[in-house]
Amino acid sequence: MRKSKGTVIPGRPRVALVGAETLLGRELREIANDRSLPAMIEPVSSEPEGRSLIEVDDEAAVAAPLNAETLEAASVVLLAGPAAATARVEEIVAALSAVPLLIDVSRQGTGPRRLAAPMITPTVPQRSARAVYQIAHPVAVALTAVLDPLASRLDARRAVVHAFEPASERGAAGFDELRKQTTALLTFKPVPKDLFDTQIAFNLTPAYGPDAKVSLGTAERVAAAHLRALLDGRGLDLPVSLRLTPGPVFHGYSLSVWLEFDEPVAPDRVAAALDSPLIDYRGADTDPPSNVGAAGDSTISVGALEPDRVNPSALWLWLSCDNLRLTAENAILLARAGLQSTLERVQ
Repeated sequence: MRKSKGTVIPGRPRVALVGAETLLGRELREIANDRSLPAMIEPVSSEPEGRSLIEVDDEAAVAAPLNAETLEAASVVLLAGPAAATARVEEIVAALSAVPLLIDVSRQGTGPRRLAAPMITPTVPQRSARAVYQIAHPVAVALTAVLDPLASRLDARRAVVHAFEPASERGAAGFDELRKQTTALLTFKPVPKDLFDTQIAFNLTPAYGPDAKVSLGTAERVAAAHLRALLDGRGLDLPVSLRLTPGPVFHGYSLSVWLEFDEPVAPDRVAAALDSPLIDYRGADTDPPSNVGAAGDSTISVGALEPDRVNPSALWLWLSCDNLRLTAENAILLARAGLQSTLERVQ
């Protein structure tokens, strides 16, 4: 076992990744490596003691401790840990002379935030002790990528969306509880409900239990608010009713979308409107979108287009996206923009 030194690139800035041990932290490290982020990536624990274990180059490593010494040389700090770690980072940064760019990737912060979704709207971030950028909820990003062209090009006038949240959206704790529930059900043992306070595995339910340690209502309000902000930012006055419910899956969002237009719209016009690098449109001759098929993909899969049997001016769509990948891609794009501005100042 060794202490992680990050990916060293001589003469380049540092990016401190707080919460490197989380599912989201691992995704961020993978994306940063795949996209050749021009920086040294410093994995940082969510704990001050720095005892979190991570995997680096197929070896076990210990992430750096969360303290001022670790953060003071960072140009960018990615916040992928729990709420306590995010609060600790903001407390430390407030006392630093050089202010790094703070990017709240896990959406665990409580202070003022500037919403960012660079995959949708390119952003040039400004470094300030009072400016923390928050990466938009993946449901908001996926829906904006799809609804924007359909509203602006085909005059979609309203939408109703039912999104199914995967267990991995709740981090390792959610992933582990679904795994334990699945194992318990297959071996006829009591189902653990410590996190969700209800059975998620092999079950469809509208909400978590009353004593759940996580709030589905809060997540729904965040996703809806982020979606509204992204649509407003693009000048789209499109009413969207959003419902978020638990999905009995480990990974990947699935969304059922109902859209009403000013007039009936042919499927080929929808396909043409959705022609974008961000969207993988899957027609009748291909497999429909699924959370399994979307795993590891940075695009939004769209398909299963069906006309509404009652309203001739409406149709149904099915969307799938990798929740961690979509969030990490947006965070790394924003970090890259911040690093570029740093390099330009140095030069």
